[in-house]
Amino acid sequence: MRTAAALFLLLAAPAALPAQRTPVEIERLELDVHLDPDKQVLSAKANLTLRNRSGSHVEVVELFIPTPLGLRAHAERAWDYHGQLAFRGDPVEANQSQQIQVALRSPLKPGGKQRIVVSYTVDLSGLPNSPDATALSEDRAQLASVGWYPAPALSAPPRHILLTVRLPKDWRVWALAKPKRVLQGVAMASYEVNLKNAPADVVLFRASAPSAPD
Repeated sequence: MRTAAALFLLLAAPAALPAQRTPVEIERLELDVHLDPDKQVLSAKANLTLRNRSGSHVEVVELFIPTPLGLRAHAERAWDYHGQLAFRGDPVEANQSQQIQVALRSPLKPGGKQRIVVSYTVDLSGLPNSPDATALSEDRAQLASVGWYPAPALSAPPRHILLTVRLPKDWRVWALAKPKRVLQGVAMASYEVNLKNAPADVVLFRASAPSAPD
């Protein structure tokens, strides 16, 4: 059962807090991403396997999407194997990280492991081009190793990332590890990329429309 203390902490928390060190780390991350080039919106589900590295029980998990995408991110739902979880993801101002607080169904004990899923969107329209940042336009897309998915503050990429990306099927794709086409429909295709020990300053996945220059 979800603890009353966790819900109280969630409701009483300030609207926006500075990023702080967290006792929880992501042991494995599964990202299911839909890229919409026309709207320049990224929609995703982040399936996080969390490990409590502290010596205390954790009732509320704090995750962040850092600037510059924090202002453009919107958390939609949070759940675990048993159903919906209470969460909070308040709107933020420019140059602030988006903080997503999730109340666990039961306290996560020291050394314990638990899975939660967070669904969210990020508006990527109008962002300046950068060779190593997440971006999406009408003819190009790229996903960096950090900065666009919910994660504990001040953390490196998870050691294991399973990335599934859905986008127009005629686009050319490249990934840090060999991408595998796992689904193809009339207009869209999905690619799966299995990544281990990715550095923090690289692009995981890149794609371009047939009309885009090489």
